[in-house]
Amino acid sequence: MSEPSLILNKITGEGWRSSYFVNSDGSLPPGGIVLQKTRHESYNLANDIRVIKIWLDEGLSTESSVTLGTDDFEPAKPVSILTKADKPPFPFGEYKPKHCIKAVFESINPVIPGGSKLKIVQTYILTEYSSNPAHEPSGSLSATRLFPLIQFSFPDENANTPTKSRVKTIRVDYRFDFNLDVFLHGATIEESFKKSPQGNGKYPTPLELAAIKKQPQQAGVFRDSDTARPILEGIFPEDVVFKSAEKPLVSEIISEGLDEGLNKTKNIFRWDNIHWWGGYKAAHIPSTPGAFHAIHLHWRWGLSLQEKPFRIFGQKLDSDPEFSGQPQFKGTSIGGPLLDSSISKQTIQFAIVKNELLPQDILQHSTAPFAKIFKLNKGNIPVDIKDGSDLVLYLSCTAKRQNDSRKFTGTFFIHGLFFAHDKEIKGFTIGSKDREYFNPKNPNPILWERYPSK
Repeated sequence: MSEPSLILNKITGEGWRSSYFVNSDGSLPPGGIVLQKTRHESYNLANDIRVIKIWLDEGLSTESSVTLGTDDFEPAKPVSILTKADKPPFPFGEYKPKHCIKAVFESINPVIPGGSKLKIVQTYILTEYSSNPAHEPSGSLSATRLFPLIQFSFPDENANTPTKSRVKTIRVDYRFDFNLDVFLHGATIEESFKKSPQGNGKYPTPLELAAIKKQPQQAGVFRDSDTARPILEGIFPEDVVFKSAEKPLVSEIISEGLDEGLNKTKNIFRWDNIHWWGGYKAAHIPSTPGAFHAIHLHWRWGLSLQEKPFRIFGQKLDSDPEFSGQPQFKGTSIGGPLLDSSISKQTIQFAIVKNELLPQDILQHSTAPFAKIFKLNKGNIPVDIKDGSDLVLYLSCTAKRQNDSRKFTGTFFIHGLFFAHDKEIKGFTIGSKDREYFNPKNPNPILWERYPSK
């Protein structure tokens, strides 16, 4: 049987440009809705954004997986008409949507014998570029938001469904092939490089120019401070806001953001956010906090940023961010992460790797356990990426059923990500534009698994 022909559907308007493929009959191909060549106001965001696989476990045997757009599901056709009901999930509903692409998938068979079929609603919401509502507690950043939502449910499950036939955990594996520009528009690459710390007054060599034109990417991982008080934490914003930082990553990494809803278990701390930018050596390292030309991916903010500013006789302290304590920064529990409250005990794992030595078929880039695919194909020692490279983010979200008497349903990735593309500014709350490594001070580049040290 010949492969079905594909038709390109375009998303344009309100500053956005993206696309996704459908089959000739309008249904979605393997992978479901895969956003490709996504840009905002001519600034590159991503080559490819997708869900690779969805893993299911009934708790008795090995995990099984399903793939959107395959014969695991009934054919699904996307809808791209923005309605009043199409807005980001709570507590992000005030960000104004400009595009919404949605598809509903229902499995052909029960995902576990004797149990229910699986229903998935895949939604991408793209918002306007604005600083209101605030994207970070200081309110100094304008950005647009992208919400890659996966809502799951088991519609046939009822009180008579045997416990052994109920899904106990569900895991969604995302892949983000970001491709941000190294420099803002308005000047040639040569002139921008000359003004950068890497150029230091000199134009790039032919080799440097060729490297920058390939759009190398850099990323950093951070753990927020829960106190974030000047003097007590330090005098510079990066010391006050962050407890740990690896910026940029010294090598490929496999790590965790949460373990069943917790960012700390026993003596293991986990990362709270990822920042991602187009970068070549030191030619463009954004401020943190700040990052005015970067992707921001926060699943948790530090406790002090989740609380309203401290006031004395109605006056806010100058050191307290203006918008801290607003709903978009507050977790489902005190100091907790930004998750759907119906699946609040989520585990977040991620890998940031060089885009090489993995199967050609992207739908095979997901294994049980999560880290297996990377070590199996890339070996036991990660590759150096600190000077920038063709990088890909893999992010895995797992929800665990907490109560057999309740419906197991929820939405992954409600926090979304936000994308800024403006010039850097200076200010009391704006951090360093240098490389930053602390807690640990010297991250080990030959270790895949790296975590905050305290």
